[in-house]
Amino acid sequence: MDLIISIDRFRELTGVYDTMDENLIAPHVEIATDVLTEEVLGTALTNKLITDFNAGTLGGLYSTVYPYVEKMVIFQAFKFGLVSWLIQVSNGKITKGSNLDSTPIELSELAALERRQDAKIVRYTNQVKKFLADNFNDIPELKVDTVPYLKADTGEVNTSQGLTSTPNIRFSDF
Repeated sequence: MDLIISIDRFRELTGVYDTMDENLIAPHVEIATDVLTEEVLGTALTNKLITDFNAGTLGGLYSTVYPYVEKMVIFQAFKFGLVSWLIQVSNGKITKGSNLDSTPIELSELAALERRQDAKIVRYTNQVKKFLADNFNDIPELKVDTVPYLKADTGEVNTSQGLTSTPNIRFSDF
C-alpha cells in the first residue's frame, strides 16, 4: 500500500533513528491514515492526497493542506507505534525492550509521551478541519456522496486530550 507520508519525514519529525526498520513504522502510518486521516478528510480526499503524494504531483489547495495532514498522520502513527515498539511479542512470550541493554521507560513516562503526541495531533487536526471548512467549495473530493466514502469531518475536535482532574466529566460540547 502507498503511504500518505514518507518514512524519512516521519523519522525527521519524531526523532526515530534510522536504525528502526521501516517495516516497523509503515503499519502504524497505514493505521493512522485509516483511523484519523480518512475520518477527517473523507475517503475521496485521502485517496487523492495519497495518489498525488506518491506521484509527486501535489499542487494547488492540496499542497497547501498537505503539511498539516502530514504532521497529523506522523504524530498519530508515532503514538500508535509507541507501545508496539516498547513491548515485543515473540516465541510465546511478551517482553519489554528489544535487547539486554534496553531499559524500558516507566508507564508514567509513556503516558506523558502519548499526551505530547495527542497535543500535536489535536493542533494539526484543527488546522486541517479549519482549512477544509474554509475551502470546502473549492475541493471537489469533499462533495463525493458515493456510499463507500466517508465524508470529511470539518467540525471541531475534542481538545481535552484526556487531561482532566474532574471525575466523570463528559466532553459533550467541543
